[in-house]
Amino acid sequence: MDSLAPVLVCLILFIGVPWIFLHYITQWKKSSSISAADENLIEELYESARKLEERLQTIERIIAAENNTAADIYSTSKEPDSTSHINLSK
Repeated sequence: MDSLAPVLVCLILFIGVPWIFLHYITQWKKSSSISAADENLIEELYESARKLEERLQTIERIIAAENNTAADIYSTSKEPDSTSHINLSK
């Protein structure tokens, strides 16, 4: 048992530890690329974002048009009539 311990320690240090590191480095390199499913998901998310942007721009145009219409109505209703004008210059 005493003569077996140094051999096990050497095997673990010089074979086991490098094997574990190399194994996980290889796994990391494999998973670092984007899979086809990931590419499809990214494409779907991009399309959804583009559609939402178009909807938002449409809503902004509608609100701006409503605000301009309301502003036009408000500004025309506040203009003085020629009949209600009182001349105070006398």
